[in-house]
Amino acid sequence: MEIETIYQKREKLKNKYNLFKFISKVETFTKLDVSTALKLSIPTVSKIVDDFLNENLINDIGVSQGGLGRKSTIYRYNPSAFYSLGILIESNSIKFLIANLQGQKIRKKTLTNIPISENSIDKIVSEIKNFINDFELNYLIKGIGLSISAFNMKNNDSKLFLENLSKKITETTSIEVSVERMASAGAILEYSQSNNKNLAFLNIGDNLNDVEIGLIIDGKTLNGGKSAQKFSPDISNETLTKNFKNLSSEPINNFHEIFTKNMFEKEDGKKILETYVFAISSFLKNVQLITDIDKIVIGGRIAEHANILEELFPEENVKFSQYNEDSSLIGTALLPLKEYFL
Repeated sequence: MEIETIYQKREKLKNKYNLFKFISKVETFTKLDVSTALKLSIPTVSKIVDDFLNENLINDIGVSQGGLGRKSTIYRYNPSAFYSLGILIESNSIKFLIANLQGQKIRKKTLTNIPISENSIDKIVSEIKNFINDFELNYLIKGIGLSISAFNMKNNDSKLFLENLSKKITETTSIEVSVERMASAGAILEYSQSNNKNLAFLNIGDNLNDVEIGLIIDGKTLNGGKSAQKFSPDISNETLTKNFKNLSSEPINNFHEIFTKNMFEKEDGKKILETYVFAISSFLKNVQLITDIDKIVIGGRIAEHANILEELFPEENVKFSQYNEDSSLIGTALLPLKEYFL
């Protein structure tokens, strides 16, 4: 009897998650729309819809005239019913983001020059508390996501730092914290916006430590993200910039000038960029050899130049993230809801 009860609870949650996925991708819907799309009975749909109405996840916006004169209530998804906070720890910065249920950015803040150490925890938590308090709808923040690079997760000091930081955040804010690696967080965001079954997300950060791959296979994150260091040459933004600096007689102030100043169009610059793309492509081919990936998404600041880079990749299933450098940050904010998206 107990096993049967557990199974029923799992089925109920599964139906709820699937219904949430459905309504988050359509503008308006009726109970019949949901029943038809998800092959659920009307009573089951009605129960979940009532729950969502009570939670303000959906709004009743009127009625439509159906066949045989029947009227159906029309509902609309309310992505501002709740908010969540994402905290992304990179090698050179700590980023905060408040997002709604659709991952839309509401507030963002970046902290620099704060070391990843036990001594910084009180300072970071104080900044988090102020960031939350400055948001007038902070009572609607229902979860906090926390992510860090896979490289830093290998370090015992960093693991302890993350564990103690998570604990301190919960003690201070009374909000539960979900922890994940940054590339897996980015993969969760991209997966939530995709219809692909298997997806890889490559985060290209400024530093090699922030270059990593996140995989979702059959709706499950695989191994929690992997540092790309063992499998790839340095494909960080920092190294690409350094290669162009060695080539150019004119100064390069930041990574974006490689593209905005059209430095990649010069003969030597073209070779550097082609070598860089080849390194990424070779790494991704190795990933595809060991996994059944339908789609690969590249995120990071480099994604801002997708119009130049995308055509250089021979693989048709390689795309750049529309969220640019914020993919992992937005994905981190969605971590408290990941069961709804996977």
